[in-house]
Amino acid sequence: MKWVKICNDVEIEILASNKIEDIANSLEKNYSKHHSLGLADGKAGIVLFFCYYNLYKNTNRFSKQIEDFIEEVNNLVFESKHMGLTFASGYAGIFWLIEFLKEEFIEFEEFTPELLMPFKEFAEKILHTEKNTDFLNGPLGLIFLLTELNQDKETVIGLVNSLRKVCLEKNSTISPPIVLVKSINTRVINLSLSHGISSLIIILCLIYKKHNSGELKNIVYKAIKFLIDSKYKDSARYISIFPSWIEVDSTEEDIYGSRLSWCYGDLGNGLAIYTVAKTFNDENLMQQAIEIFKFNAKRRDFNNTNIKDAEFCHGTSGVAHIYNRLYQETKIDEFRETAYYWYLKTLEFAVHDNQCAGYKTQIQGTLVEDYYLFEGIAGIGLSLISAVSHIEPKWDRCMLIS
Repeated sequence: MKWVKICNDVEIEILASNKIEDIANSLEKNYSKHHSLGLADGKAGIVLFFCYYNLYKNTNRFSKQIEDFIEEVNNLVFESKHMGLTFASGYAGIFWLIEFLKEEFIEFEEFTPELLMPFKEFAEKILHTEKNTDFLNGPLGLIFLLTELNQDKETVIGLVNSLRKVCLEKNSTISPPIVLVKSINTRVINLSLSHGISSLIIILCLIYKKHNSGELKNIVYKAIKFLIDSKYKDSARYISIFPSWIEVDSTEEDIYGSRLSWCYGDLGNGLAIYTVAKTFNDENLMQQAIEIFKFNAKRRDFNNTNIKDAEFCHGTSGVAHIYNRLYQETKIDEFRETAYYWYLKTLEFAVHDNQCAGYKTQIQGTLVEDYYLFEGIAGIGLSLISAVSHIEPKWDRCMLIS
């Protein structure tokens, strides 16, 4: 698609461009200190920024780091070192990045069936034993990888059938798995994009588009009905349309509402509805999704958004990027203005005198320096590049945004 630069104020564009340069300098200086290779919290996410920085600046500045990373992954696979298979921190996210680099930036050999077999086996094991459909830390991320790698229909549909056994009750309605939130010792059904039913819906749509199964459409619509039915019944009382999750042992709605973010809350739920609407040309669902996004475009008070920093996962840069993507696809000017607002807030958060381009991320009440994709400056930098350039951020596929 034709990507339009939404930042047209020269002064703000200069500030954003300078901040991108600060982030590049920081990541370059500190790159050798990082040992994890993960996509969300390791070198893979930083390498993704390096690729887009090179494209944005029309330079080969980070080509050496990109080549070294690929060699490091090759050595890891060759030596059969175990580091987990999850999408956030393990092989699934790293393999997704390698496939993405092959499509968009560099030549790379195809993954062999033998190399991918553990992902299928691990996904099936978790589905059968733990009843887990987590995207970032569970089997759904592995299914997403196999779908992105265009694995054969039999493999992917087989995993979908395993998903059905986890998510379907005897009356054939969707019943997502119940998980324990240890921090509050509460059993919940998770609605989020990062760990819950919203990611399940989007990935099922992706599989449908590749394999065109009518049965998949039925499952998707049952799942989207479950999600929509999870809205607050009296939405006027709450700061959001959806809760973060449904507490299965409580008959009362929570009183807090959900945050404004990529990971949890209305934006991820709206993206799930929006994706179904696009996949099946459903005008009714499209209207519902647009209304959700417009409602949340008006949430600007930090007290009712729970935004505390600039990171992508649950900070300003993620919100800005989602609205930027929505504007590019819908041309609704309210979305452009909302994206611009949150990009300004992203720049305002760079107030710290540190080696992390002025940014810190709040984790469990403590401000820390984070260099990575989901909660650090690599993600902030990628989001800012999308604001000040005509480069389509195809990388946001790994966030289930496009």
